[in-house]
Amino acid sequence: MKASDISVCSYEDMPRSRSILLSDPDITPFQVYYTLKSLFGPPDEGVDEIKSQWAYYLRVPGAYIEVYDWKIEVWHMGIYEDSDDAQNAKRIGNEFLELLRKNLPKSAGQLKRAMSEARDFILQNPFALYYGSAEHLLSKAEHSSPWEAPRYCLSAFFLFIASLEGLLNLLYELYLKPELRDDRIYDRLSREQIDLKVRLAPLYCSCFRTELIDHRTDAFKRFQAVVNLRNDFIHANFTQPMRRPIAIYEENIFVIEQDARDKYGFPRGIAGLQPRDLTAIKETIDEVIQLLLGAMKPRFRYEFEQVLSEEYIQLSIEEGEMIVI
Repeated sequence: MKASDISVCSYEDMPRSRSILLSDPDITPFQVYYTLKSLFGPPDEGVDEIKSQWAYYLRVPGAYIEVYDWKIEVWHMGIYEDSDDAQNAKRIGNEFLELLRKNLPKSAGQLKRAMSEARDFILQNPFALYYGSAEHLLSKAEHSSPWEAPRYCLSAFFLFIASLEGLLNLLYELYLKPELRDDRIYDRLSREQIDLKVRLAPLYCSCFRTELIDHRTDAFKRFQAVVNLRNDFIHANFTQPMRRPIAIYEENIFVIEQDARDKYGFPRGIAGLQPRDLTAIKETIDEVIQLLLGAMKPRFRYEFEQVLSEEYIQLSIEEGEMIVI
């Protein structure tokens, strides 16, 4: 298919029966819009402004094509094949996609410029993503047989730990002081131990009313125990329960189980994870959240509470500071 084979029509010209809906997630709505505008001029004015910002209605050999953005983030392409043949509609749609791909390089400079000038962002919340998935797996473990539960527990543990790291990364992304936002500091923070990131957060972030997070509380000590578990399990360290002595007593052989739990009741070996352990780890993460919220200035406390459960957060940059919209 060539651009010369295509003519622009209007919404009123479009058939009512769509044969197939296509898209390509590797092509952004910006690239589609810029490419179509360079080929066919401005978009059609007849667009549902609640759901779309722009739309193109085109006549191609054997079909009509409708191309539009959907709620800003994605785009779709409806194919209206003349005889409503879905197979032929797919072929025509793929030919049109190939035409778009060939013209994409023309949009590269414009896309790069638009990205460099952006002052608003959509931030995916890593805490909400991992925490929600971990809760789902914990529920699975609680309702599974004793033989199946350990698999769910193992996966849930790593997701809960990832959510804890995501919580701190989110905190620093939103509230790191403007004068500290440079690559070297970001690199240093990315390699810092989790417990130190919690304790030092008030020194780096502008949202706190205290200078340090109190590490002497029971909540922080339980959190430290979870961090120790994380270090052992993530690095596959040999923990005490993984070394079981074989003792011989009065010509009998005994495999001696080592002390399998710490003073907070957490298992020392990853094979010992049970649903109750994951519940305790979840509660510890919730306590860390409350510890951080309790040290925040009221305005930021309310804001952070609101965004924690949001999968996506809209931000604007004003004078180097992240503003939640």
